[in-house]
Amino acid sequence: GFVPATTLKLVEKGDLKGAILDFAKTLSGQPASIARAMANNIGDAKVDMRTTEQLGGVVDGRVKQGQFDVGNNTVSYNSDIPLTGHALLHEVAHVVTNSGLDNKLLPATIQLNKIFESVKGSLRGAYGAENVKEFVAEYMGNEKFKKELARLDINGNNIPVLRLVINEIGRASCRERV
Repeated sequence: GFVPATTLKLVEKGDLKGAILDFAKTLSGQPASIARAMANNIGDAKVDMRTTEQLGGVVDGRVKQGQFDVGNNTVSYNSDIPLTGHALLHEVAHVVTNSGLDNKLLPATIQLNKIFESVKGSLRGAYGAENVKEFVAEYMGNEKFKKELARLDINGNNIPVLRLVINEIGRASCRERV
């Protein structure tokens, strides 16, 4: 669904951490915990609103809801369409995981890449099948994607992919920032 008006106002004011914490109040359980953890790990990331055109227009028939610009550490959301909770959390997930996923030597990155490679063909055209960064960002912000991962299993081990991702991100957050 869409974010509350209070969350949108915080985004428009440039308060990314406040926006995430405000949105987290609308969630419960693990999604709320993930949102709060992301809010507390965004560092000095900035946020702004841009038009569809400023975000690169329509790409592959889809209007971009947002993007993360690594170079200037800025999350931009589309001002032409209503902001969804999924888009809010997806882009912030890139902020908190990008540098860790760029480090190919981190144990968590190695494991998440293995998990991603083993399931990407089974993800039914999901955006999370694009690459490991989108895979992790979708896991952190998209409940439908989590349900998809919960039904998948790697090599018939009877361990849902969702459980493997949760375990690895949990271990990583104890060791290093993914």
